[in-house]
Amino acid sequence: MESICVAVKFTVDEESASYGWSYAGGCFEDGRIANYMPAVPGQDYTFDKLDFEVREYSEDMAESIGSMFSLSGLFGLLASLAILGAIVVSAIVVYKHVKANREEGANNVEMTNQPGTGANGHAAFLDED
Repeated sequence: MESICVAVKFTVDEESASYGWSYAGGCFEDGRIANYMPAVPGQDYTFDKLDFEVREYSEDMAESIGSMFSLSGLFGLLASLAILGAIVVSAIVVYKHVKANREEGANNVEMTNQPGTGANGHAAFLDED
């Protein structure tokens, strides 16, 4: 035996709210965990320099798409769409509010200084004695 390689996968169990690593197979061809070399009869072998590897298993495209259509994947997609819709509606409301304020401001007549008014356009009231 030349080397050992094990693939592990990070898993989350939503029902029990736990997570951990689970065995996913070997890293070599056909999912084998060990790589053997031919032995010579009569020769002693030691495993002093045995290579041992643990690799993280990564899902391929087909497996990850399959998990997207699970119930939690569906709720995640719906939540993302709801947040995006709320952002778009908020932007439209803010735009219409700003546009209405600009139009309202254009229709307002600005007061000018009239005789008997101060610098701010307001008339001063004086006490009569």
